[in-house]
Parts: sequence; structure tokens; C-alpha cells
Amino acid sequence: VLILAGPTWPSVPARVPDMAMNAPPHHLDWWPSAALRSLASRLGLEAMEAGDIPGTPAQHRVYAALRLPMPAAPLDPAFPHSWWLHGRMVLAGILGKLLPALVGNGPAYPGTDAILLARKP
Repeated sequence: VLILAGPTWPSVPARVPDMAMNAPPHHLDWWPSAALRSLASRLGLEAMEAGDIPGTPAQHRVYAALRLPMPAAPLDPAFPHSWWLHGRMVLAGILGKLLPALVGNGPAYPGTDAILLARKP
């Protein structure tokens, strides 16, 4: 039996600028569940289950900050210093449960992690 889990793409955490969890050595890559199925197939394993694990309510409150009007995050460097970007995350943390009430729930968030449960046939 093989059980793998890792951050998925596309996902909200992958879009949050300056998120320490996305810095090495934590998340060096993102895995869509389809890639995990393909990996199982290449290893000659049967994928019993592969899919996305939804985010927690606490994560959704922080991710609501992405809907606040802020400049787009630059792609280079990967972790830019920007008071606007830092401020957006601080604001999300401070407002917590109030932020979704202020900016709405927005779209359903995709999963944050992908998981694979596979076995040898």
C-alpha cells in the first residue's frame, strides 16, 4: 500500500504571496490529483483513491484576503518584500471571521492538498 499526500495545484495556498509554507524545504512542488494517479500507474499500482483534501475554515478565512483590492503579486523573486502583500495577510488574520462577512464568501475554494491511496494489484 502506498499513501502519498502533498500540496495540490491549482490551489489557493499556491497563490498566496510570501506564504512561508510554500518556501523550501516545505513545498518544493505541487501535485494535482491527476498527476498522483499517473504516478501510481507508472509504478504499476492501482489507485484506490486520489483526490483533493478541502481546506479548513481557518484557511478559508485567510484566503478571503486574496479578494481584497491589492496589487498583483510579482512572480520574481518568489518571496518579494511588499508592505501591501504583508498587510493583506495581517488584515486577514486580524479580521478573522469578520472578513468573509465584509467581502463575502466568494467562490468555493479548491482543495489544498492532494492525496493518493494506491496498492499493488
